[in-house]
Amino acid sequence: MNRLTKISLVILIPNLLFCQIGSRIMHFNTNNSQIPSDVIYCIEVDSSNNKWIGTDKGLAKFDGKKWTNYSIANGLFRNKVLAIAFDKNGATWIVDSVLSKYDGVKWTNYSEPKYLNMPYNSRQLVIDDNNVKWLVRSNSSLVSFNDTVFTDHLFLSGIRSIKCFENDLWIATYNKIYKYSKGVLTDCSWDKNTNNNIVLMIDDMQIDAKGDKWVLGKIMKYGPGDSFTEELHLFQLRGIDDYKEINVTCDVKYSYGLKLELENDIKWIGVLHYGLVKLTNSSCFLYNHANDSLLTNVVGIIAVDKQRNKWVSATNDWYNMGVSVFNENGVVVTSVINGDYLPSLYSLEQNYPNPFNPFTKISFTIPKYSHVTLKIFDVLGKEISTLVDKGYTAGKYEVEFNGNNLSTGIYFYTLTSDNYKETKKLLLIK
Repeated sequence: MNRLTKISLVILIPNLLFCQIGSRIMHFNTNNSQIPSDVIYCIEVDSSNNKWIGTDKGLAKFDGKKWTNYSIANGLFRNKVLAIAFDKNGATWIVDSVLSKYDGVKWTNYSEPKYLNMPYNSRQLVIDDNNVKWLVRSNSSLVSFNDTVFTDHLFLSGIRSIKCFENDLWIATYNKIYKYSKGVLTDCSWDKNTNNNIVLMIDDMQIDAKGDKWVLGKIMKYGPGDSFTEELHLFQLRGIDDYKEINVTCDVKYSYGLKLELENDIKWIGVLHYGLVKLTNSSCFLYNHANDSLLTNVVGIIAVDKQRNKWVSATNDWYNMGVSVFNENGVVVTSVINGDYLPSLYSLEQNYPNPFNPFTKISFTIPKYSHVTLKIFDVLGKEISTLVDKGYTAGKYEVEFNGNNLSTGIYFYTLTSDNYKETKKLLLIK
């Protein structure tokens, strides 16, 4: 027999500068944080370790202690933030159909009247060593902005990624790699298509500190008739034509929406529907929902912060999941829920008041997303009521229990979540 219950998220008092979360995963969404939307388009980490998150309802900044949100109401041109980058002066630049800059005080929106019907709806924005901004229009034309003038450069169909290294621009389209330097475009594509039966289709590209390009995608091998196979491949490009194939030995197949992020010598690969692949020089491991590492296997955005946390999310409107923070060694982050710190352990508190008549409150904390049950039993062990039976994100929660229909006596309440289980006694006196 169920009783009336009321569940609320309550305040946790901060007592640590950094909170070590024992689990490998934590989660931020609109229910447990001030992030403006669960539809995520981009995540970037600045030099001060602030996390900037672009959504369909504005831009969020998380500094480890608090959330700050930006929208049309306080300076954005549009609320749909598709790309984020940081210049050498510490300013934040975004693409929200126009190019916008935040200098720490105010937003400045840069638009070209003749191109208002051709907005920047690409998720590509990079800033070179001269503070020149490079972005892509909706018609796949490449544009630069030097804080004064927009300059059109070239058109390349199907641009997937643009990166800068030593003022050279590297461009990955769906099947080509180009170097663009001082107005000269050089084709640096991988080409093993001597028999017209092998094609490389590119999903993403990153450049490491040494200037090596890492190209992620699939190789399509065509056979007799219309048959073909798809294989996930990662290539290391040195110079302009020295390709080395990197073996991805994890048990994953190619899936649309691959994403690549570099963490020193580690390559992180988001594989849609499979999870997150960690690739080192000697090993390959897949983290996913099945091994309790991710909330979902849909990974299309990856950003690594200074604590080696991976901030991940999906890449489209179909998976409105918010942001997950993953660390294979345990998440380390100054973490807050609505301004308050996240717990690091499971706990079940004594109900208050106790004795009670007929209402009492029961509080519990969980350090990661977990399925939680909270049940009331009589002295014979018979279940009287189920107060909680669902999944919760990390936080502290309070449940109000109504014992109006019960007789005076001793009862017990038990909290169960993952491998944690604890029971406490409560006394009803009428």
